[in-house]
Amino acid sequence: LVPALVAVVSSDSGEARVKALGTLWNLSLRHENIDYLVCCHGMSVVLAALQLSPKGSDSFKTSLTVLMVSGRILSAARDLFVAGGVEIISPLLDGGGVDGIKAAIILSFLLGKEESRGTQLSLLESKPQLTDLLESIFNNTVNGLGGDGYEFGNFDLVVIVAAIASMAVSDKNKAILSQRPTILRCLFQVLSLFLDDAPPISYRGTGDGYFVGGGGQDMESAEYAVEALQLLSFVAENDTDLRQHYEIIGLDILPLMKRLATHPKLSEDAKQGAQHLRNRLEEKAIIPSTVDTTIPSEGAYKKHLMLSYAWGCRKELVVSLQEQLTSLRVEVWRDE
Repeated sequence: LVPALVAVVSSDSGEARVKALGTLWNLSLRHENIDYLVCCHGMSVVLAALQLSPKGSDSFKTSLTVLMVSGRILSAARDLFVAGGVEIISPLLDGGGVDGIKAAIILSFLLGKEESRGTQLSLLESKPQLTDLLESIFNNTVNGLGGDGYEFGNFDLVVIVAAIASMAVSDKNKAILSQRPTILRCLFQVLSLFLDDAPPISYRGTGDGYFVGGGGQDMESAEYAVEALQLLSFVAENDTDLRQHYEIIGLDILPLMKRLATHPKLSEDAKQGAQHLRNRLEEKAIIPSTVDTTIPSEGAYKKHLMLSYAWGCRKELVVSLQEQLTSLRVEVWRDE
């Protein structure tokens, strides 16, 4: 089905293209379908359709949405990057509104890792209004307030949460996002709905019963929420500051992380991320040491280790490894 739809998008310029793009949008909500889109070079085809469509047309809007929904998967983001997605999508940021926030989400998927290198200006720093838009869309989506009459239209929950996790790779974006209590509360709510096995979120007032995801069956959104919270936690200088930050905004994250760390539906990466946050949020009792703490004489053997890792690596796992080694009294220096 996906190759046939891509062929229609490539060859048609009328209503058939719009319908094909709409179907690709719906299919792309399941991440396994995005693999088929990548295999038949669908990202470059949809990007070309975006370029050829008049701005504001149904074809333009739906092409942009397909790129946004699909771009959360790394293989699709890479294809879009190679096809010149950054150069084509970036000018849309200046337009603001729905197109601007969709462009920002797409660019977060394309440039997240690059921003962590400092080679790209932080999206949220360069366009301050984007944070307000992102917060508004996230809050309205989680609480089912979008839909008919909502100026930003319908957004799918998994895309928003994935975008926040991607943006949080950048230290500059971390600093901005971590100071937005509404965004932190929304991430908390995504995880609460998942753990409570709640039904999917639907927009209030929509006659067609549009569902945006979330709830007990939306593992993907839950895993992105864990990743986002873990990345944002690195803003805190120490565990005490992290606990105080959540206390100030009234969020009790620890019980969620205890349950998520052993949740059978989640991937191992997500469970490790939850466990890492649990370790940081738990008040550790001070246990008298039975280890000989005599300062070794000069020249005595002393364990030490340097951790260096690639930009594509999951930093939170490296930090967790450092903590475990430190607990074993191994001196660790970590490359930032």
